[in-house]
Amino acid sequence: MPPRALDAATRTAMEGHLLGIMRTPQPTLAAARMSEGCAGLGAASADPQVATLWKLASAVFEAQAQGLLGFDVFSKRVASRLLAQYRVLERGQNEVSERLAQDLLFFCAQSQSPGDGRRAPRLAAVRQAYGLAHHVPVDYNAPTLGRFDPAVVVQSRKRVAAAKESWQGVAGGELHRLSGLNEQFSLVGDSLKRLFPLGEAFAAELQMAIAQTINSGAAPQAQLAMEVATSLLYIEAALEDSEFDNPVQAERVRRLADRLGSVREGKPPEPLEPWMEELYRRVSDRQTMGSVVQELRASLAEAEKLIDQFFRNPADRRC
Repeated sequence: MPPRALDAATRTAMEGHLLGIMRTPQPTLAAARMSEGCAGLGAASADPQVATLWKLASAVFEAQAQGLLGFDVFSKRVASRLLAQYRVLERGQNEVSERLAQDLLFFCAQSQSPGDGRRAPRLAAVRQAYGLAHHVPVDYNAPTLGRFDPAVVVQSRKRVAAAKESWQGVAGGELHRLSGLNEQFSLVGDSLKRLFPLGEAFAAELQMAIAQTINSGAAPQAQLAMEVATSLLYIEAALEDSEFDNPVQAERVRRLADRLGSVREGKPPEPLEPWMEELYRRVSDRQTMGSVVQELRASLAEAEKLIDQFFRNPADRRC
């Protein structure tokens, strides 16, 4: 790609291409020309950050020109900001907007895969350099706020906490808690159905495990006790994260239901999966951090009390 200088002629050409992207019903040709122009500016730049910015922009416009990325209001805003960045560089100021570069990289990640790269070599180079091959594009037009009632989430946390305490007691031999298990886990099942994908199947497996324990009239076997505890731990962590529509959520809920059903039928428990071990670590870290924060608050409150007593009566040395 021949280098292109930061001059008035290049700016005029880019403004024309940008206008074509904004207003024409078929903006792919304008996007292709913008990609060529940005690639030329990147080849001419001696500053690594500036060169990277233009290469990212070239990849984004190439993706649009090849139909691998759509044209929407957000990508058009980025294109407009790129023109403002051009004017800054044209004045001799090598100040690159990191946010603009991040947004350009985001759209490179949002594009479809260019395959072997022959169709969109600039996009392929960027995706390879930044390790975007396994990135799953997100639908940022899908609403994420207000989909789950915060009151339901708070209520579900309380239900899980109560069920967790009762299950720990029963597993430890406190059989007088058996009578309350059915109601508590029914409430947990209701929360699963309302918040989690495949929550119905998971709730059913939990209920059958609880019914089996109640009918036995004894503490559950260690394997079943551990599987139910693992299930409750996952629900607790998921409620803290509030990512109920995360793509991995459905598969993990299904796996937990399958594991619980297998153990309930008397089969040996399966080894913990990596995401389960990560879950244990995360919950443990969260609990540790909560304890540290509580201790700090208590220490600060005590220090504040002593300082207040001192200033009220400096002569009192007992503070």
